[in-house]
Amino acid sequence: MAKKKRRAFTPEFKADAVKLCRVGDRTIGQVARDLGLTDTALREWVRELPNRRLKPTTAVGRRGARGSRWRLRLKRNTLGGQRMPRDWFRNQDWDAAISEEFEKRLCRARRKGQYLRIQASTLASTRPIVALELLERYFAMSNDFDHAQAHVDRATALKTLNRFEEAADAYEAALQREAVFPNLQTQAYLELPLLIATRALESRFDRALAILEAGRGRLVVPVDHFRWHAARALILSAKGERSHAAPDAHLALAAASRNDSGFRYHPAVGLVTSAYGELLKDLATFGAA
Repeated sequence: MAKKKRRAFTPEFKADAVKLCRVGDRTIGQVARDLGLTDTALREWVRELPNRRLKPTTAVGRRGARGSRWRLRLKRNTLGGQRMPRDWFRNQDWDAAISEEFEKRLCRARRKGQYLRIQASTLASTRPIVALELLERYFAMSNDFDHAQAHVDRATALKTLNRFEEAADAYEAALQREAVFPNLQTQAYLELPLLIATRALESRFDRALAILEAGRGRLVVPVDHFRWHAARALILSAKGERSHAAPDAHLALAAASRNDSGFRYHPAVGLVTSAYGELLKDLATFGAA
């Protein structure tokens, strides 16, 4: 029987994968699943890309046969003789039984912090209290690679609970983390200003405008441009600068109308979705005024 051909990852593929992690509103885990990669492999690329030139590798990578055995353990890890689902740490719901099973598997996992954060991220919008409890456990651990994204996940959970000031503080913590480790960036530079704008956190308006200006060069996909201009338009309008807000509203609406991301192999990545329906209506109203 012929051996299955290993996937080859060129430096260009790796660079595009890392770029996808840094644009739009998707997490590393979501990008990894879309590209058929493991979270771990993609996180390693995110770590190393800014620091040195990436070399072509295979799916096994420089571990060789050891890497093959490592991947086999990931696929066939078992608990009580049963095959362990690969997404045991991405439960969409949560109850006593799910919690018990998660804890059993977590007990056997090596990278407990990573799995706590990913599970918290999955539940942040639907089970925010559970997510916050998981994140507390994550922050208590020594592995701090995902701290910036963990702060963003915490902000998401707090927003779900309508604790908007606390959510803004969590986004600020993410930005502070990014300042120390600039290679590991999140969407906090857009999500915080948009939160401030949509929830009219007036005491933070000037801070939001400063964050937007500092992040102008990071805009890539349509949803980036949409959120940037939408936040700016709402804040300027709230400050009474209607004439300055209108151009940003028009640019936000223009970004929302785009149907191609500009990525050759991923044209649907980073488009403005129906999740922004109410915001689009608001922008159309005062943008046309």
